Amino acid sequence: TFQPVLSRLASLVADIAATPMASFAGVASPDKTYLLERFVKEQDAHREDVILPRINSKVAEMMKILMDISSNVHAEKVKMESMSDVQELAAAGYKIGMPSMTSAKTSISALKEHRADLLSAYRSCCRDVERVVYLVRLMDYMLAETYVGMAVQAVQDLLNLFDNPERQRGAFTTVVTFAPDGFTFAPSEEDVDSAVDGVISTWARVVCELPRPMTSKALLGRHQLRDASLLDVGKTLAATDLFATLRGACAHRVSHSFGEARSYVLASLEDKRPVQQFRESWDAEGFEALGQSLLSLRSSLLQQRRWGRLLEQMKYSGVCGILLVDSKRMRLDLQDFVKAAMEDQRGVLLRVAGAMCVRVLERAQSWVAQLRERPDSLDAYLEAMLRFREFTCDKGSLVESGTTVDDLYDVFKDYGGKIDMRDQAHRQAQLTREKMHETLEEVCSELDACSEWLDERCEAQKKSLASGGRALEGAAQGMLTRMSQHLDDPDASLPDTMALINAMIEEVSEMEALSQRYNTYEGLLSVPASEFARFRQAKMEFERRKNAWGTLDAWSRYVDEWMMSPVGSVTAEEVQETTDELTKHVYKMTKQYRGDPVVMKTKDMIEDFRVYLPLITEACNPAMQTHHWDQVLALLNVTCENVKNEFTVTELDKWGALGQIDAICAVSATASKEYSLRKALAKMKAEWDDKVFHCTPYKETGTAVVGQTDEIQQMLDDQLVKIQAMNASPFVKAFKDETVAWEKTLFALQDLLDQWVTVQSTWMYLEPIFSSPDIVKQMPREGEKFEVVDTSFRSLMEDVMASPGCVPMVKDPERIDALKEANRLLEEVQRGLAAYLEKKRLFFPRFFFLSNDEILEILAETKDPTRVQPHLRKCFEGINRLVFDGAVVTAMTSVEQEVAPFKT
Repeated sequence: TFQPVLSRLASLVADIAATPMASFAGVASPDKTYLLERFVKEQDAHREDVILPRINSKVAEMMKILMDISSNVHAEKVKMESMSDVQELAAAGYKIGMPSMTSAKTSISALKEHRADLLSAYRSCCRDVERVVYLVRLMDYMLAETYVGMAVQAVQDLLNLFDNPERQRGAFTTVVTFAPDGFTFAPSEEDVDSAVDGVISTWARVVCELPRPMTSKALLGRHQLRDASLLDVGKTLAATDLFATLRGACAHRVSHSFGEARSYVLASLEDKRPVQQFRESWDAEGFEALGQSLLSLRSSLLQQRRWGRLLEQMKYSGVCGILLVDSKRMRLDLQDFVKAAMEDQRGVLLRVAGAMCVRVLERAQSWVAQLRERPDSLDAYLEAMLRFREFTCDKGSLVESGTTVDDLYDVFKDYGGKIDMRDQAHRQAQLTREKMHETLEEVCSELDACSEWLDERCEAQKKSLASGGRALEGAAQGMLTRMSQHLDDPDASLPDTMALINAMIEEVSEMEALSQRYNTYEGLLSVPASEFARFRQAKMEFERRKNAWGTLDAWSRYVDEWMMSPVGSVTAEEVQETTDELTKHVYKMTKQYRGDPVVMKTKDMIEDFRVYLPLITEACNPAMQTHHWDQVLALLNVTCENVKNEFTVTELDKWGALGQIDAICAVSATASKEYSLRKALAKMKAEWDDKVFHCTPYKETGTAVVGQTDEIQQMLDDQLVKIQAMNASPFVKAFKDETVAWEKTLFALQDLLDQWVTVQSTWMYLEPIFSSPDIVKQMPREGEKFEVVDTSFRSLMEDVMASPGCVPMVKDPERIDALKEANRLLEEVQRGLAAYLEKKRLFFPRFFFLSNDEILEILAETKDPTRVQPHLRKCFEGINRLVFDGAVVTAMTSVEQEVAPFKT
């Protein structure tokens, strides 16, 4: 019955199996190379436009055949079941019995035979109905296997595409570019691997979604196949070793090809990396700003030419496995850059050549103009001679600069540069170059002419030089005469003499410069050098007199300043040091300038001044205060209102201070000792400027406690000893009130610290006790007192944290009184606490085995009886712990874990 149908269905399955999943299967050209994105799109288009329509058409035809045959066999069965004979057979249980005699002409044997044939035909019809179900399942299975085979074949076709021996250009194109640490590919290995794997996954998904007979609702409903198991194409495909092997082989081809590509580009393109690096760093403006030389420009252009030849040998592409490594874009970009860089460098070279040409021309023109000068004076003649010699020495470098300009233009032409005479700039540069060559030739001719002129004028200039030397010696003789007339009298006016010396300094300097210039001229003219003996003598005599008068003038100024300035502005040590230094200097001058009257006068003035040194030492003592000067003025019988060290040493001398020098020394010594005590007191006060109380948070109380008081206590003890010794000194009388006040401050700070530390230690002990509501309920009076202390202590700590300075703390006397009151209240609280604990011990004598803290720990938690557990061993020798059932004790345990239950 089904033979023709099976043949047709098998033909349809074969047609489906012959449908290629891949667009390139059997039709791809071995020379075709895909762009990755286009390859993926081509597979998607092939799936939508070819695969799905063709397979859907074939499966629809198959469904129609199955539906037709199913309809036919069911119709045949219904038809037979409507026959009366079949109904009789059904009533008889499909058994051939004695037939009813419906016709006298029909024998019983014929009737039985008819019934047998009818039963056979009915049973055959029923079997056909059943076989339709198996036929549907068979075709579904065949299609599922075909789909699996199609997916496997598609991956095999992809692998064949990769491994095609006739392929010369690779399957995929990837573009290589430079990266900082190597090369990059576009698409990358990850992109290609992802795309290939995505195409394979799409094929696998598509075959899972293709239509099948067992997914037809009409067939499933007609043959009650809703619970029939389907062959899962996805699982079957995943379990197919060949599919996994082929898929892994494709991934391996991708990975291996990229490995080959990396090796290929490293071997063939790495030598082009310097070009890329130069490209990334190239800055035409910066290159020109560096000030390029002929050598550097030639080297740069040569490098560009070498790179250009290297890039001409660079391949456009290379095949590495399934990849066509495209380096064409890289080559073209680098070649374009090299051409542009060479053009930039040629432009720089042309501008450098033009600028150098202008500089050489201007320099040569300047030389020509100077060489054509014909001066008459000696100075101008010798300047011309020096200039001629300088130009003669530099002639080679000037000519060489011109040659360099020519070389620059030659390099420009050698490396492809062309000078367009139609261009205004190029035409002007060429004219400048020609002018440069003409001017260089003029330089050579002018040098020869200048040499002849110098030789002609040489003798006349020698005579002029000799005349100038004689004039210099005459001026020196005149200076000697003036010095003997005006600088040998020690009683001459000092200001007038110093003005004359300052004028002579300028004159000597000018004569010195002139003598040196004449000596230089003599060397240039090959004349023996003059010694200018009279000028040397005049210069030496002038230096002697200048030193002598300069020392006298300096000493006079010092003495006027020291004697006429207020004593408060004079430093005695500086006076003594300056006097000693000038004494040594004058002593050396008396040895060097024997008999010089000015030096002897200076020596006598210094010796006369030394009489005032003791008075200056004592009067200029910075320790001298107003009350000391009152004593000094009383000794001198001088009345002076508003004494402020405004008088001078001269006035003191006038009042007879030298006669009372011993008494003044005694006053000054007293002032020095008093001054040292003042400094010591100021130092002690300054030491407290940065001393503060260090406060740290105390547990979870919300307040802080003071710590690190050892350093403060140590300094306090040291200063108390010092201030007591200072108050006992007889030299503290002038500021005794200040020292006494500081001593009181230190004692107040000591009292504050003692009271504070005592309150703090007691508060730290009692705070956890009275923080328990149970304890406060049992000792309400003590709790109220502690609350007062707690408030006061917390307020104190807030003030300290806001202003932690030590000395400012003692300025408030109420703070010390508050601490004393707190200590009194805490003593009462402690006595009340001790009486409370003694009462508890008498009430329960075993509390005598516990310390105060342990008893308080128990009493603080009266609502929690388990708090007695840690203290049981001290109260009861044999009991280690109690067993609680809620708040009820049910048993006791020993150290050996023995349990003794209580009767309830």
